[in-house]
Amino acid sequence: MLQGLSLPRMRPPSAAETGPLLEFERRSSKLASCWTGVDSDLIMQWTFKHPVNSSSLYIPGHLLHHEVSPHVDAPYGLADFSTTRAELNAALLYFDSLRPALEDEKQFTDFILKLHQEVTGGSIQNILRVQDVRTKPDIDGKFIIYPSATYIEEDLSSLRQLLLMLSDERPFVAFLAAYLFLLNIHPFVDGNGRVARSLANTLLLRAFGRNVWIPIKELASISRRSLLLSTREAHLFSTWAPASKFMGTSVFLLSHIATNRLLFSSTI
Repeated sequence: MLQGLSLPRMRPPSAAETGPLLEFERRSSKLASCWTGVDSDLIMQWTFKHPVNSSSLYIPGHLLHHEVSPHVDAPYGLADFSTTRAELNAALLYFDSLRPALEDEKQFTDFILKLHQEVTGGSIQNILRVQDVRTKPDIDGKFIIYPSATYIEEDLSSLRQLLLMLSDERPFVAFLAAYLFLLNIHPFVDGNGRVARSLANTLLLRAFGRNVWIPIKELASISRRSLLLSTREAHLFSTWAPASKFMGTSVFLLSHIATNRLLFSSTI
C-alpha cells in the first residue's frame, strides 16, 4: 500500500544549531588551507581513475555513518559519477557571475536555470516545475512528497537572501544551506541533486577560486545512506546538526588526504 510523507518547507538553522555549524566551519577552513594552490581538476582526475569506495578514497566509510546507518538497507551501489564532471564544469563556468545573481531575484532564478541546463546537458526540460513531485516508492510503498510547486519562486527568493547574507563571511555554511534548501525546494522535475551539488560548490569556488571542491556524490556513495538520512532530518525537522556533522567529518577527512597528498601524487 502506497504511503506518502509530505516534506515541510525548509527553515534556516536555529540558535541550537550554532555549535555543529561552527565545528563544520572550523574543519572546512582547514580544508581550504590544505588545498590552496591545488587545481580542482586534479580532484576530478583522481575521482574518475579510481572506483569510488572506502579504500580508493582513503576514507573509512564507517566514519561517515549516521547513527541509524547500520539498520538501513545495504549501501548504494556504484552510481554513474559522470554527472560530477558536468557539475564541476557548470560551477567553473558560472561562479564569477554568482555574486550579481545573489543581488537580484530574476538573475538568481536565471542562474539556477543555467546550472540546470549545464548539468543536465539539455536532456531535461529547463523550466521550473509547475506540478507537484515525489520520490519513487520504496520497497514498502513509502515515498516523499516535496513542497508544492506554488512555493518555488518564494522559496528561491528566500534562499537567495540567505546565500547573499552568508556567502562572503560564511561560505561553508552557505554551501550547506544551498545544498539542503535546493533539494527541499526541488524546483525541477529532475536534475535537482545535480543542481544542488553544483550550486553548493559554486559558492566555494567563488570564495576560494579553484582550490576547493567537496565531492558530495562520491562521499554519499560510501556513507551507507548517511547523507540522505541527514538531509531528511533537516527537511522534516529543520535539524541541521546531522548534515553539519556529515559534512564536517567529510571535510576533515578530505583535508587529511590533501595534507598527505594522497590525491595528488604522481600516480594519479
